Amino acid sequence: MGQEAPATNTEFTIPAGHIAGELMDAMDGLNRLFQQESVLLEAGRISDIPPLQVEKTRLANEFRIAMTRIKSDPSSLGPKQSELRCCVREAVKNFQGELEDHGKILFRKKIISDGMIKTINEEVLKQSGAVRRYDPNARVEIRAAGGPLPIALNRII
Repeated sequence: MGQEAPATNTEFTIPAGHIAGELMDAMDGLNRLFQQESVLLEAGRISDIPPLQVEKTRLANEFRIAMTRIKSDPSSLGPKQSELRCCVREAVKNFQGELEDHGKILFRKKIISDGMIKTINEEVLKQSGAVRRYDPNARVEIRAAGGPLPIALNRII
């Protein structure tokens, strides 16, 4: 975390090396990654998302550490109605909204993919004429009626 350039907001400049600057940088980086993930999801390029996880984890840890430091020493943001405190409060509020929106996008994509997987599995079972029964150990046993066994697809997003 270099201290060469101060973190900036459109209304307020945060001094270099200040905990608020570290928090803002982490939130900006996470927002950028959320946007990249959303674009990749919309484009159906799910396999390009896992490499972003390392950077997202690093930034999430930076965010968590900065928030913990601020909560343990609220005076680091100055007086209660200071410009810095108001700027950070507004930025965190906006970030939480972005985080919630991103979570909704991921959840929606998961529901869609789970539904597709279930539908494909049901169709394969119908077409193969598979028979479900229990073996002597009370486990479900699937036997195909004259064809290949059905395959259940599962992909975690």
